[in-house]
Amino acid sequence: MQDGYIVDMALKRADGDKEEKRPAEECAAEKRPGFINDLRNLSFKNTDENKVLAAKYVSAYRGRLVIKRAGPKGRSFSLFALFISPKLEAGNQYAINTVKHEYGHTLQLKRLGLPVYLKAIACPSMKSGLSGIEYYSQPWEVTADILGGVEREHAEGAEEIGEAYLADRQPRRKLAKGASGPQ
Repeated sequence: MQDGYIVDMALKRADGDKEEKRPAEECAAEKRPGFINDLRNLSFKNTDENKVLAAKYVSAYRGRLVIKRAGPKGRSFSLFALFISPKLEAGNQYAINTVKHEYGHTLQLKRLGLPVYLKAIACPSMKSGLSGIEYYSQPWEVTADILGGVEREHAEGAEEIGEAYLADRQPRRKLAKGASGPQ
Protein backbone atom coordinates (compact mmCIF):
# COMPACT_ATOMS: atom_id res chain seq x y z
CA MET A 1 0.00 0.00 0.00
CA GLN A 2 1.38 3.38 -0.99
CA ASP A 3 -0.19 6.68 0.09
CA GLY A 4 -3.63 5.15 0.66
CA TYR A 5 -3.50 3.24 -2.61
CA ILE A 6 -2.98 -0.43 -3.31
CA VAL A 7 -0.97 -1.54 -6.29
CA ASP A 8 -3.30 -4.00 -7.96
CA MET A 9 -0.95 -6.60 -9.38
CA ALA A 10 -3.83 -8.33 -11.12
CA LEU A 11 -4.24 -5.26 -13.30
CA LYS A 12 -0.54 -4.99 -14.13
CA ARG A 13 -0.08 -5.56 -17.82
CA ALA A 14 1.85 -8.53 -19.03
CA ASP A 15 4.07 -6.31 -21.19
CA GLY A 16 5.41 -4.58 -18.05
CA ASP A 17 3.59 -1.27 -18.36
CA LYS A 18 3.05 0.79 -15.26
CA GLU A 19 0.91 -0.94 -12.63
CA GLU A 20 -2.50 0.53 -11.84
CA LYS A 21 -3.16 2.10 -8.44
CA ARG A 22 -6.63 2.12 -6.87
CA PRO A 23 -7.89 3.48 -3.54
CA ALA A 24 -7.34 0.96 -0.72
CA GLU A 25 -10.94 1.12 0.46
CA GLU A 26 -12.15 0.30 -3.06
CA CYS A 27 -10.02 -2.85 -3.17
CA ALA A 28 -11.04 -3.92 0.32
CA ALA A 29 -14.71 -3.40 -0.48
CA GLU A 30 -14.42 -5.64 -3.53
CA LYS A 31 -12.69 -8.42 -1.63
CA ARG A 32 -14.76 -8.31 1.55
CA PRO A 33 -18.12 -6.65 0.87
CA GLY A 34 -19.71 -8.64 3.71
CA PHE A 35 -17.08 -7.50 6.19
CA ILE A 36 -17.42 -3.85 5.18
CA ASN A 37 -21.21 -4.08 5.46
CA ASP A 38 -20.86 -5.76 8.87
CA LEU A 39 -18.68 -2.88 10.08
CA ARG A 40 -21.16 -0.32 8.77
CA ASN A 41 -23.99 -2.09 10.62
CA LEU A 42 -22.03 -2.73 13.82
CA SER A 43 -23.83 -1.46 16.92
CA PHE A 44 -23.05 -2.59 20.43
CA LYS A 45 -26.58 -1.50 21.38
CA ASN A 46 -28.08 -4.17 19.10
CA THR A 47 -30.62 -6.43 20.82
CA ASP A 48 -31.86 -8.21 17.67
CA GLU A 49 -30.62 -11.79 17.36
CA ASN A 50 -31.55 -11.87 13.67
CA LYS A 51 -29.18 -8.94 12.94
CA VAL A 52 -26.40 -10.99 14.53
CA LEU A 53 -27.31 -14.01 12.43
CA ALA A 54 -27.57 -11.96 9.23
CA ALA A 55 -24.01 -10.65 9.62
CA LYS A 56 -21.38 -12.43 7.56
CA TYR A 57 -18.28 -11.94 9.73
CA VAL A 58 -18.79 -9.68 12.75
CA SER A 59 -21.62 -8.16 14.75
CA ALA A 60 -22.50 -7.16 18.29
CA TYR A 61 -25.22 -8.19 20.71
CA ARG A 62 -26.15 -6.45 23.96
CA GLY A 63 -22.72 -4.87 24.31
CA ARG A 64 -20.72 -7.98 23.36
CA LEU A 65 -18.67 -8.53 20.23
CA VAL A 66 -19.92 -11.37 18.04
CA ILE A 67 -17.60 -13.18 15.66
CA LYS A 68 -19.11 -15.49 13.07
CA ARG A 69 -16.74 -18.41 13.52
CA ALA A 70 -17.43 -21.84 14.91
CA GLY A 71 -15.30 -23.42 17.58
CA PRO A 72 -14.28 -27.04 18.01
CA LYS A 73 -16.69 -29.53 16.42
CA GLY A 74 -18.40 -26.63 14.61
CA ARG A 75 -20.11 -25.43 17.80
CA SER A 76 -20.75 -21.90 18.96
CA PHE A 77 -19.06 -20.79 22.19
CA SER A 78 -18.34 -17.75 24.35
CA LEU A 79 -15.28 -16.34 26.01
CA PHE A 80 -15.62 -12.56 26.48
CA ALA A 81 -17.09 -12.43 22.96
CA LEU A 82 -19.68 -14.67 21.30
CA PHE A 83 -18.37 -17.01 18.61
CA ILE A 84 -21.38 -18.02 16.55
CA SER A 85 -21.34 -20.70 13.88
CA PRO A 86 -21.67 -19.11 10.43
CA LYS A 87 -24.00 -21.96 9.48
CA LEU A 88 -26.76 -20.54 11.70
CA GLU A 89 -29.28 -18.47 9.77
CA ALA A 90 -31.55 -15.55 10.65
CA GLY A 91 -35.18 -16.43 11.30
CA ASN A 92 -34.39 -19.88 12.69
CA GLN A 93 -35.51 -20.34 16.33
CA TYR A 94 -32.63 -22.68 17.17
CA ALA A 95 -30.17 -20.07 15.85
CA ILE A 96 -31.89 -17.27 17.80
CA ASN A 97 -31.71 -19.39 20.96
CA THR A 98 -28.02 -20.03 20.30
CA VAL A 99 -27.26 -16.29 20.26
CA LYS A 100 -29.21 -15.77 23.51
CA HIS A 101 -27.59 -18.83 25.11
CA GLU A 102 -24.05 -17.71 24.26
CA TYR A 103 -24.86 -14.25 25.60
CA GLY A 104 -25.96 -15.99 28.81
CA HIS A 105 -22.50 -17.54 29.03
CA THR A 106 -20.93 -14.06 28.92
CA LEU A 107 -23.10 -13.10 31.90
CA GLN A 108 -21.91 -16.21 33.74
CA LEU A 109 -18.33 -15.11 33.08
CA LYS A 110 -19.09 -11.64 34.42
CA ARG A 111 -20.60 -13.10 37.62
CA LEU A 112 -17.99 -15.76 38.27
CA GLY A 113 -14.74 -14.29 37.01
CA LEU A 114 -12.46 -16.00 34.52
CA PRO A 115 -10.86 -18.74 36.67
CA VAL A 116 -14.17 -19.99 38.10
CA TYR A 117 -15.93 -19.65 34.74
CA LEU A 118 -13.30 -21.77 33.00
CA LYS A 119 -13.46 -24.47 35.66
CA ALA A 120 -17.21 -24.54 36.36
CA ILE A 121 -18.72 -23.58 33.00
CA ALA A 122 -16.37 -23.76 30.00
CA CYS A 123 -14.59 -27.04 30.75
CA PRO A 124 -17.71 -29.07 31.60
CA SER A 125 -19.46 -27.62 28.55
CA MET A 126 -16.62 -28.56 26.20
CA LYS A 127 -16.27 -32.06 27.67
CA SER A 128 -19.98 -32.84 27.45
CA GLY A 129 -20.88 -35.39 24.81
CA LEU A 130 -24.59 -34.80 25.35
CA SER A 131 -27.01 -33.13 22.98
CA GLY A 132 -30.56 -31.80 22.95
CA ILE A 133 -32.53 -31.63 26.18
CA GLU A 134 -29.84 -33.52 28.12
CA TYR A 135 -27.14 -31.02 27.09
CA TYR A 136 -29.20 -27.90 27.85
CA SER A 137 -30.34 -29.36 31.19
CA GLN A 138 -26.79 -29.48 32.58
CA PRO A 139 -26.32 -26.86 35.35
CA TRP A 140 -23.74 -24.83 33.40
CA GLU A 141 -25.95 -24.80 30.29
CA VAL A 142 -29.37 -24.26 31.84
CA THR A 143 -28.10 -21.17 33.66
CA ALA A 144 -26.80 -19.76 30.35
CA ASP A 145 -30.32 -20.29 28.97
CA ILE A 146 -31.89 -18.55 31.98
CA LEU A 147 -29.50 -15.59 31.94
CA GLY A 148 -29.73 -15.23 28.16
CA GLY A 149 -33.53 -15.35 28.10
CA VAL A 150 -33.85 -18.62 26.19
CA GLU A 151 -37.18 -20.38 26.48
CA ARG A 152 -36.69 -24.07 25.82
CA GLU A 153 -37.56 -27.35 27.47
CA HIS A 154 -35.22 -28.63 30.18
CA ALA A 155 -35.33 -31.77 32.27
CA GLU A 156 -37.53 -31.54 35.35
CA GLY A 157 -35.82 -29.62 38.15
CA ALA A 158 -32.88 -28.55 35.93
CA GLU A 159 -33.48 -24.80 36.42
CA GLU A 160 -33.39 -25.07 40.23
CA ILE A 161 -30.29 -27.28 40.15
CA GLY A 162 -28.61 -24.87 37.72
CA GLU A 163 -29.39 -21.80 39.83
CA ALA A 164 -27.97 -23.53 42.95
CA TYR A 165 -24.88 -24.60 40.96
CA LEU A 166 -24.22 -21.03 39.83
CA ALA A 167 -24.94 -19.53 43.27
CA ASP A 168 -22.51 -21.95 44.94
CA ARG A 169 -19.72 -20.84 42.64
CA GLN A 170 -20.18 -17.08 42.80
CA PRO A 171 -17.39 -15.34 44.66
CA ARG A 172 -18.33 -14.02 48.06
CA ARG A 173 -17.92 -10.27 48.23
CA LYS A 174 -15.77 -8.98 51.05
CA LEU A 175 -16.88 -6.01 53.07
CA ALA A 176 -14.83 -2.90 52.53
CA LYS A 177 -12.55 -1.93 55.38
CA GLY A 178 -14.30 0.31 57.84
CA ALA A 179 -17.75 -0.91 56.84
CA SER A 180 -19.76 -1.91 59.82
CA GLY A 181 -22.29 -4.68 59.76
CA PRO A 182 -25.33 -5.13 61.98
CA GLN A 183 -24.65 -4.34 65.63
